[in-house]
Order: sequence, then structure tokens, then C-alpha cells
Amino acid sequence: MGVLHARHAAACAALLFMLMGCDAFTIPTGFAVGLRTSIRIRATALSSLSAKAQPAGDEPDLLAGSRGDAGRRDLLRLIGGGALYHALPSEARAAEGSTRGTVLVVGATGAIGQTVCQQLLGEGYAVRALTRRTNLSDREGREDAGWTGQVKWVVGDLTKPQSLRGLFKGVDKVVWCAGSQAYLKGIELNRLIYAESVGIVAKLAKEEAKDLSAVVLVSSNAVTRFNDPDFGGSDYLKDVLKWKAQGEKLLRESGVPYSVLRFSAYYGGEANPDKVWITQGDPPGRTPMSLANLALIVSKCLSDPKYGYKTFETAEAREGRNPGGNWEEAMDKLVDDPKPVGL
Repeated sequence: MGVLHARHAAACAALLFMLMGCDAFTIPTGFAVGLRTSIRIRATALSSLSAKAQPAGDEPDLLAGSRGDAGRRDLLRLIGGGALYHALPSEARAAEGSTRGTVLVVGATGAIGQTVCQQLLGEGYAVRALTRRTNLSDREGREDAGWTGQVKWVVGDLTKPQSLRGLFKGVDKVVWCAGSQAYLKGIELNRLIYAESVGIVAKLAKEEAKDLSAVVLVSSNAVTRFNDPDFGGSDYLKDVLKWKAQGEKLLRESGVPYSVLRFSAYYGGEANPDKVWITQGDPPGRTPMSLANLALIVSKCLSDPKYGYKTFETAEAREGRNPGGNWEEAMDKLVDDPKPVGL
């Protein structure tokens, strides 16, 4: 079956609490890194783990490292992304200049970013995928590379603004899926990624993308509540939420057309739109949702300017707690954010 280190048992328990609707997300910050080195499980034993939730703040790079394709598939299944690798393939790569437009996906190698890339490809968008790695462009156009061969890989580092210049030319829309890497390099990295880089990306998109119609920021719920006395999250999570809140603020103040989509945690699984719950006001007690449902909502935000200038939360319905229902009708009823001072 494999070996699971004792220090990850608490992480599994925290994931279980999150699936039960707890609002604390107290998952050890080293959990995602530990998955790469501390857990060895055969592929045949992974299917039973595919429904485990991953917190919104922690987003490991699933294409990184020296593991072979089989190893990466195992890792994807383990964190709940078994439907990602070579899944949801589009019929053909959409060429840049597609009638649906060109979308730059920030954080494209994480679980959320991968799902979003595939969803957009399947809908006929041309996709540019931002990565820090320089060895992914050799996949472009290769049929054996699955969806990773259907996007245009562009290299840039969110912590190095100069590396992002020129990447937005010809882009119509931007999706931000980048997650926290603070557990790798120290907690201060949250400030660089969640605040400064969101503002820089919005600024560059405004300057370089002549026909920019939407910037979708995938954020976290509880960004307005992490200082509440009854909030049970760890100091690490509070730091993530603090800077995510600042990133949201900078995006709203940038003047670009935006949507802020907040959620709590994700798990692997297919789309089930009937379970999607849409609301506003950052209420507590949110439940995890499938990556496929999350990608559907991101795509919806890109589809029409009427979803711009709005902040909302999404989760999946749970009997007795939230209603679910027609999520598209709920999105059509969303209220615009107050206009920032000076805009």
C-alpha cells in the first residue's frame, strides 16, 4: 500500500474536518511538499483517495520535479486531481486569434490552473499558460503531450515583475489561479504573490492587452473574517488570507474589468453544476467543491462582461446547509462591488 509519515496523519484529519464543513483550514503548511517525498502509494490504491480536499491557499506545482509521467499522474490522483492529467482534452488546439479570444492563465501548472486550461481549451479559447519553468515549451504541438501540448507556454516569475513584461500582448482575458508557495521559501512570499503580483499583473494587463475584457481572480473565502476572534485558522492561513485580501483590493483599484471568485477548498471529481452554490458576503461554513465545477464558474466569468466588477463565493450544496439550485441564475443576480474611491 505504501508509507504515510505520522506527521501527515494530522493533515488527513484536517482534510476530513474541511470536508465536514469546518471553516478553519488548519492544514499543515508542509503537507503539499510532503506529498512529493513522504508518500509512496501504488496507482492501484489511489482511487479511494481522489475525493480528499485541498485548501484554497496551497497550490503545489503538479508538473514540477523529475518524476516521470506515471509519478505525476499518481500525485494528481493523490491530491484529488485524478481527472486532470491528459483529461478533458479539447478536440483541437485553438490558435491564437480564436474568435473566443486568448486567455492568459497565471498558475497554470497547479491543480486549479490545469483544470481551467483544459476547460478553456475545450470551449475554443486559445490559452497562454504562465510558468516559471523553461522546459515546457517543447510540449507545444505534440499530440502525445495531451493538453500541455495545446497551450502556448510563456515563462515568467510572479516575484520578478520584469519577467512578466510583454506577456499580455494579444491577450483578451486573464485568469489568476496562482496559489501559495510560502511553505517553500518563507511566509513573506505571500505578500509578493497575493498582493504585489496581483496588482502588477492587473497593471501590465491594462497596459499591454488592448482588448482586455476580463480578469478573473481565484481567491479564498474568509478573507474578510480572518481577524475575527472566533476564526480558528492557523497563523500561516491568516497570513495567506491577509495578503489575498490585499490582492483583491489592488485588483479592484486597478481599473481593469474583474471578477473575484472565492472558494474554500477543492477535490477531484467531475462537474456537477446542480450542486453549485453561489452567494455574496463571505459567509462562514463553506464546503469544498470539485475542480471541474470551479473551472466551469471561471469560464462563466469570462463569457460575458456582465459578470465584471463583482466579488462572490462558491461552494457545493450540502443537504440542510445550503440550497444549490440554478447557479447560472444566481450569477446573473450578483450585485456589483462598490466602486473604489478615485475610479
